[in-house]
Amino acid sequence: MDSSKRRRIGPGDDVTDAEVDEFYAILRRIRLSAKPRRPVQSPPPTWNPSFALEDFEVRKDERDTKRKEDAAVRSHPDATEVQSGDRALAVRRPLDLNEDPEPEPVMGPITG
Repeated sequence: MDSSKRRRIGPGDDVTDAEVDEFYAILRRIRLSAKPRRPVQSPPPTWNPSFALEDFEVRKDERDTKRKEDAAVRSHPDATEVQSGDRALAVRRPLDLNEDPEPEPVMGPITG
């Protein structure tokens, strides 16, 4: 028998217009999802920093002062405060977890 003369036998030959419309809507969604999407352009940053070499330069007098302060701190590793010129510098001691904590000062009763 010729394939053009063959006819399908079975239920389901009746297709409604709504089913056809739904089928084509599904095909349309598949095609749209397969298309390459254009990348979404993000808005430009609101602040664009620009730096010059002068922003990072340290003046000679500031550099000398900093070196003196660092030398003073290194020369007294156990001190909590070091005198450098006319300024007193607070020195942080390294954290020792095995050391007993210092007792907290006892405050008197609050009156008011």
